[in-house]
Amino acid sequence: MTRKTEIEVAAYDYAKDMPLLNTARNGFESGAQWADEHPDIEAIKAIEDHAYFAGSEAMREKMIEKACERLYEQLNNLKMGRGNIMEFIEHFKKAMEE
Repeated sequence: MTRKTEIEVAAYDYAKDMPLLNTARNGFESGAQWADEHPDIEAIKAIEDHAYFAGSEAMREKMIEKACERLYEQLNNLKMGRGNIMEFIEHFKKAMEE
């Protein structure tokens, strides 16, 4: 569905029960068109920043988890006791989070 069609459908749904159907629908369409032509740049930047930081946080967590998996494999090959490995991994995670 095109943006124009979306606006027309929304305008009809908005105005269908109003006494001045065409006037209300035209007003809705004009308002939607104006909003499309005058986007709130600050709101768009805030949304983009949020998406960027959310992705960054997920990537950071993934990298830490992969590093811990690799450390576990390497330390396990050295035949360290299981308690020592888990303690070392927890210390390593805390150090990477700083």
